Amino acid sequence: MPTASTERSRPQRVRWLLIGVIIFVLAVVAGRFLATRFIPVAEPSIPPPTPTPTATTLADLTAPTCLDAPLTELPDEFAPVDCAGLHRTELVAQVPIAEALELEDKYERPRDKPLSAHAMLACQQADAFAEVSDERLAQVEIVAVWPTKKQWQKGMRDYACFVTADTPWQGAFNE
Repeated sequence: MPTASTERSRPQRVRWLLIGVIIFVLAVVAGRFLATRFIPVAEPSIPPPTPTPTATTLADLTAPTCLDAPLTELPDEFAPVDCAGLHRTELVAQVPIAEALELEDKYERPRDKPLSAHAMLACQQADAFAEVSDERLAQVEIVAVWPTKKQWQKGMRDYACFVTADTPWQGAFNE
């Protein structure tokens, strides 16, 4: 038979055990709180972004240069993208206008009519299209661009030959 002192000590032990568990839980919570407040946590390692090429003018482009959007109208500035990724437009060739039109005076800008009359022919005869299949050519639109008067004054003397499509492709057009 238990004695009176033993009966009293059991509830006291349970009470002290509960107090100990509560103190332990509060210590863990306080430790977590203080650790997140005062101990610096390492940021997750994020790779640096790949540099985006800056916008450039038509006169600054060289073949091959890829663009994200289809070429529906000629913008003042172009934002090149990596040709290894998906793109919808690519500058595939630059044909010297003086050679295409057999100009004697390479410094005077021809009128728009002869420029436009020979632009597509000059682009289609460019080396960039020499080994491209008819099936591949059927997937794109060829766009020939010639310099404006202002661009001519700045020294641009080439037809810019682009291929463009609504459906993006990856890699160089003539691969």
